[in-house]
Formats: sequence, structure tokens, C-alpha cells
Amino acid sequence: MKTMKTRQITALFLALLLLPLLAACEISFGTKPATSSPPRTAAVPDTFVEAVATTAQVFDSEATLRAKLEAEITQPILVFEYDDFDGDGAKEAFAFVGAALNSDEYMDAYIGTVWFVSAGGAEELYEGDYWDSIQCATFGGKRFAYVELWFATGSLTKIWGVKDGKPYEAEVGYGGGFRPLDDKNATLVMEAYDMIFMEDMWTGHTYKPYWFYWDGQAGAFKEYGGVAITEAQLRKCAGAAQVLDGIQADGAALGDIFYRGNGVINVNYSKAYEDGAAYYYATLQLNGTSVSVMEDSGEKSIDLGGSYQAAMNPDIAVYPALPTIFS
Repeated sequence: MKTMKTRQITALFLALLLLPLLAACEISFGTKPATSSPPRTAAVPDTFVEAVATTAQVFDSEATLRAKLEAEITQPILVFEYDDFDGDGAKEAFAFVGAALNSDEYMDAYIGTVWFVSAGGAEELYEGDYWDSIQCATFGGKRFAYVELWFATGSLTKIWGVKDGKPYEAEVGYGGGFRPLDDKNATLVMEAYDMIFMEDMWTGHTYKPYWFYWDGQAGAFKEYGGVAITEAQLRKCAGAAQVLDGIQADGAALGDIFYRGNGVINVNYSKAYEDGAAYYYATLQLNGTSVSVMEDSGEKSIDLGGSYQAAMNPDIAVYPALPTIFS
């Protein structure tokens, strides 16, 4: 008994002696030390440095892309549009290579080839005759290059964009005179011989703008397709009666009336003659519950030749729901 008590006293005495030492070492019974791990002093591997370096992409300069194109051509570069066309950070270029005709008959016309140039090289896109050289426009943050092919009585627009570093021809419609209106909308002119019908034959060359927009979600151009409305529906709009009464007072008969999602309303009408008929249109703009005759370059869009269709390009047309004013 005395031996056990002696051992307990000895153990207690040793514990009292060791306690300050344990505290100094920041060790507590049943608790993990709160100190953080010592910093690593090992050198960073060279492979890590190399991996970081490869993420910093270096793109070709304008001079480098020009040199790539010059290695493929013999004619001079007239236009070189250098930009990040698809917004991915890489630079590309659309170029026009050829010559200006500079003749009295074809003033400001060109003959040559459209090229696309990127880090992957130079690619020929289209060769032909043009009313002008390359122009560029931005829709929804994407850059596009376009040209006007010329013909004896009109033009045809070709438009290119870039996707995944590759050029593609954007589908719009078979027409010319492409005109950007803002960073979403544009017009394209449709040509037709549809003004006069006489002796079982159509004649009268007409030029009618159709309206398109860039659909960022679809990544494509769409057309504002027309939905047919009646004369009675249109007359519900303030200002419509004045326009329609004026058309009919001149002996014209109303034809198809189309409402488009951008508020444009095309009113077709015709005037009969002894041996045929002439066809015209008026274009109105809906603003809330009222309409007014649209103007184009200061000219009112009324009594102009030809007839509108529901769409220039039905494959990409989007047809709107009618606003409540027409219900």
C-alpha cells in the first residue's frame, strides 16, 4: 500500500515538472496544435512555367497577315480590314484584291477577289465585279464584311462572318443594297419587274427594301416576316384613314397588307387601265396605336412601284403575333 502511494506521489511530481515543458511546445492533451504548416521552399517546376506561358496566346499582327496574303496574290491589295470578327480574341482580316475600273461608265466600280486571312493562312472567297470594295458592319458584337456584286441594272450583296476562326457566308436574302441601320437591324433591296402588267407580261423594274435583324441567340440573320391584316384592322390605327382614303380616292384598289415585327406595314394597291394595271405600295410605321408614312432619304414611301411579298427569304423569316390594336 505504501509502495502504491509512493508511486502515485512520484507520478504526480513528474507530471508537475513536465507540464511547463509541454506548454512550451504548444501541445495540449487530446487537441491538435493550432499552428499552420511550414511554408514550402521547393522550387517551382519548369513544366509549370511552360504551361502558364502557353496560355498567353500571341496572335498575328496586321503586318504578318498582310504578308501571308501577299505571298498568294499578284494584284494589289485595295482594302484590308483587320479585326477580331467573331470576338474570340484572335485577329483575322478580309481583304479586297484587284483594281478599280475608273471609267465614265463604271465610276467607283471594281473588279477583283475577296480574301480571308488568319493565322491559318489566306483563303480566296469570291471573284467578281463589284460596285464597291469591302465594307464592314457590327451586329450583336460580331463583325461582318460585305460587298456588292454589280450587274447591268442592280446588285447582289454577299456577306461573310467568322466562326471558330473560319469564314462563312451569312444567309440573308437574294438581294442587293445591303444597308445597316444600327447594331441589330439592316435592309436588303429586292429587285423585280412587277410594276405594270400589260398584254400578259410584267414590266417596270422596281426596288423594294426588306427588313432583317441579327439574332444573337441563333447566331444568324432573320427576316421580319409579314403577317396579313385587313383594311378594317389597319383603320383602327390613328392616321391610317387619311392614308387609305387618299389611296382609294385616286381610284386604286387595296391589295395585300402586311404587318412586320419591327412595326413596318406594307400596303399594296393597284390601278386598273384599259389594257392592264399598275401596281404600287405605301410603307407605314406603327408607333403605339398610330401610323405614319415612312420616309427613305427624304422621300415618302407612298405611290412607289411594285408589290410587297410576306418575305424576301421565307426560310429565315420570323412572323410576329399581332399587337392588340389589330384585335
